[in-house]
Amino acid sequence: MTIEKQKTLPDLLLDDETFELLMDCIHCGFCLPTCPTFALTGDETDSPRGRLYYMRLMAEGRVAASPSVLTHLDRCLDCRACETACPSGVQYGFLIERVRSLLAQKGKGPVRHSFFYQFLIRYIFPFANRTEVLFSPVRISQKLGISKILCRLPFLGRLMSMVPPLPPLKLRHLPERLAPAGPKKGRVGLLTGCVGSVFYSNVNWAAAEVLAAAGYEVIIPTDQPCC
Repeated sequence: MTIEKQKTLPDLLLDDETFELLMDCIHCGFCLPTCPTFALTGDETDSPRGRLYYMRLMAEGRVAASPSVLTHLDRCLDCRACETACPSGVQYGFLIERVRSLLAQKGKGPVRHSFFYQFLIRYIFPFANRTEVLFSPVRISQKLGISKILCRLPFLGRLMSMVPPLPPLKLRHLPERLAPAGPKKGRVGLLTGCVGSVFYSNVNWAAAEVLAAAGYEVIIPTDQPCC
């Protein structure tokens, strides 16, 4: 990890309570296998504990919020998979969102400002139907069994290899309500997710069926905004 020394006021100003949350990390490394970006790059700075260390160094004024540091923070998907493996209960999701927000307020937000990136984030991914249209060629190639061939192509191959097998299109739409199996124990609402409803609709179905089997009435709003 390259440390960039800084002598001015820290770029990241955290209150004492939030800073103490950073200290919960004991650097055990249990989070590493669960982190998709670390699995892809193998770089410690692209791991949860590496990012937590950067947050601490910025808060202490020992490093600046340089483009290289921001890049590592920006690569985090905020999936929170690391929290499931953390024996210390580090609130990583809260910390990464808090730090990103504070840095963005100082004009030190994400480094990916390309038009294409902004277009996807603002006008495609928040809308499940548009995301489905965008990835329809991928679905067709997977159905025809030629996705493995396309994965060998430069650039396109890397993109194709990052897309998980898409569930059947018939699983895209859940009913508005699933009745409980047996006596009703309660009522729950299911957030399907704008991207999740396209890439992991089978997971949404499984979650709804398990809840219904456990005796819960499952409500799936049809007009769901981006989470």
